[in-house]
Amino acid sequence: VVLSNIGVITGAHRYGTHRAFKAKWPLRVILLSLQTFSGQKSMIEWARDHHSHHKYEGTDADVVNINRGFFYAHIGWIMIKLLPECSEKRKQLDVSYLWSDPIIRFQYKYYEPLVVIFCILVPTLMPMFMFGETFVNSYHLCFLLRYVYVLQLSFCGNSVAHIDCGTKPYDKSMTSVHNNLFNYAALGGVYHNYHHVYPRDYSASEFGWDVNFNVNTAFIDFFHWIGWAYDLKKVPQEVIDKRKQRTGGPQTKTFIQNNVIYDWIYGFFMSSIVFWILLSIRILIGYTL
Repeated sequence: VVLSNIGVITGAHRYGTHRAFKAKWPLRVILLSLQTFSGQKSMIEWARDHHSHHKYEGTDADVVNINRGFFYAHIGWIMIKLLPECSEKRKQLDVSYLWSDPIIRFQYKYYEPLVVIFCILVPTLMPMFMFGETFVNSYHLCFLLRYVYVLQLSFCGNSVAHIDCGTKPYDKSMTSVHNNLFNYAALGGVYHNYHHVYPRDYSASEFGWDVNFNVNTAFIDFFHWIGWAYDLKKVPQEVIDKRKQRTGGPQTKTFIQNNVIYDWIYGFFMSSIVFWILLSIRILIGYTL
């Protein structure tokens, strides 16, 4: 789940779509592999969809337009034909910066066999060979459940993060909101109101991993430390403060969020809630039998 999340949020989102940082070829290979592992379209197609969301937010040209309803923004947009305006505007979006990368072109050209290998076969076979797990358990837990869970988290970025269920500390006029529960579930990678104000910030947050739970930012900072990630884009604090004063709403931080150690402990617990639920069920079944 963690690797799939990084593949989507760091790979397809921060790197592939928003160009929030640059990566040397070993890191690009890692990001493309993890993004394929998530099974959510090729990076080029993912970026094209997300560009339409940012450029035409809340209009009929937005692929995941929240104003067409929660269900449409969450999953309906992939179940029905796109509106003519949306389809036309989407084709006009410039993703030539991705086409220029041979590694990304390779993924796009061979996406179908690659997704079978990385998203289905590898997660299914690894537990069988390494831990002696059964095929049924390995397939359903490591592929199917993981895939569906991470997919739903990604969909929530289009639906839950755009309904009136959270705060707007940076711009009250936008549909994007910050929702604490969703942010923790997504490994600290969805400070969504901030992200829509400053989409090219590599942290997608005002705060770094040393201040709040943010696995994806820690991932990028690690590779920046070893020299594989560079040209990290970050908004100056004074610019952020002025924007909050001018257009933002209330911003409150809980006791846990004000302590980085507590925030990381709580974040790991909440982001792995599915594991704890499954473990509890397994213990309960074993106890009753």
